[in-house]
Amino acid sequence: GGFAWRVPNNKELLSLVETACYNPAINTSMFPGTASAGYWSSSSLAGYPSYAWNVGFNNGYDGYDYKAYGNYVRLVRSSQ
Repeated sequence: GGFAWRVPNNKELLSLVETACYNPAINTSMFPGTASAGYWSSSSLAGYPSYAWNVGFNNGYDGYDYKAYGNYVRLVRSSQ
């Protein structure tokens, strides 16, 4: 089968954080070119459909933002 690309949920995105690193808080050998910025997850904020969770790869913490903000996206691949 093929592959489907999708935006990861917040838990999946947090699993990419490398706590020993900062600015960016990710393994740059495996994920070169990662900006020290916020990356969207597919997880909406419960009760607030206009907001979604994101992970800041500057410090490795998650938070939420208004969906109209211009954060980055890192896609993940799922087998079909």
